Amino acid sequence: MTTTHDPRAVAADPAAASTAGGRLQAIDERLDAWIEDARLRAAELRSIAASMGEAPEAPATAPAAAEARALEAVAALAREVESQTDQSAILGHLVAAAAGLADRVVLFVVKGASLKGWMASGLGAGADPRTVVLPLSSPTLLARAVAACDVIQEAAGDRDNEPLARALGAPADASMLAAPLWVKDRAAAVLYADTHGDASCLRGALTAMAGLAALGLEALPLRARFPRPIRAAAAAAPPPPDRLSSPSPPAPLPAPGGSASGQEPPRRETQDAAAREEARRFARLLVSEIVLYNGAEIAEGRRHKDLYDRLKDDIDRSRRMYQERIPPSLTAEADYFREEVVRSLAAGDESALGRQWG
Repeated sequence: MTTTHDPRAVAADPAAASTAGGRLQAIDERLDAWIEDARLRAAELRSIAASMGEAPEAPATAPAAAEARALEAVAALAREVESQTDQSAILGHLVAAAAGLADRVVLFVVKGASLKGWMASGLGAGADPRTVVLPLSSPTLLARAVAACDVIQEAAGDRDNEPLARALGAPADASMLAAPLWVKDRAAAVLYADTHGDASCLRGALTAMAGLAALGLEALPLRARFPRPIRAAAAAAPPPPDRLSSPSPPAPLPAPGGSASGQEPPRRETQDAAAREEARRFARLLVSEIVLYNGAEIAEGRRHKDLYDRLKDDIDRSRRMYQERIPPSLTAEADYFREEVVRSLAAGDESALGRQWG
């Protein structure tokens, strides 16, 4: 039997009407509660969103700061590369610039079918990049960067990069990048870098740096044939702030007895001592580069006492760099470059440099 419900019967029955009204009222009250709860939750969410929108201002500037630092490093490298007339100097500035943005940097040069470490920063004491040799046939990101002639970026831990990780030490939880230097019609070198920090700007910076260095290397022959006039007038121009300079003497200080003392103040002596130490340091840096990459020639040169004949180009080039940087007032006082050549290249025996050494 089918039972039908007649609304008129409910209306005619006061008890049923009362029950239905109570249920409707309860539902209405519950709806009001839900609406109020939703309103309160929405207010809380708006408050949280507002507070989150205000607080992150400081962290939001971190990417901008990293980008500014990267741009500054690229601009500084451009200035250095523009004025260099030596391949080693360009590549050295490249490594130094990249080292300001990454934890470790290694420059590999392409030698036949291999990649050979040439210069590095951040590898740690005792590490020698020249001992690292990797075949171009290996699947490392270095070889793939050469093949693609493009920057390769990967996370540490990739099995393809195990040969590189064994050679340099595995950079756990780091970003690894390789940027090729395309000189004329081939990749002549690869700049490797890894970092545990934010690598968002590093890829673009390394791309720009490698390109600047490559252009600088290509321009070296033309720069030798057509030197810039500013280089010829450099001696007459005041040295830039990063060059060593001999400060002008200050006015003499009064002596204890009231008369002027003929002695210069201790501050001038300190400045002169600092300038001398900087000259010695620069001489050591230049000669150490010759020692670093000419071990076999130095051993033979010491044995046959013809070091200067074997390394004439390197020694003369480094001497010019020393004379360009060190002011005449210091070079006239002492020849720290010559002293360092005798000490480091000739092991203290000046006769090992040969008869042509002057």
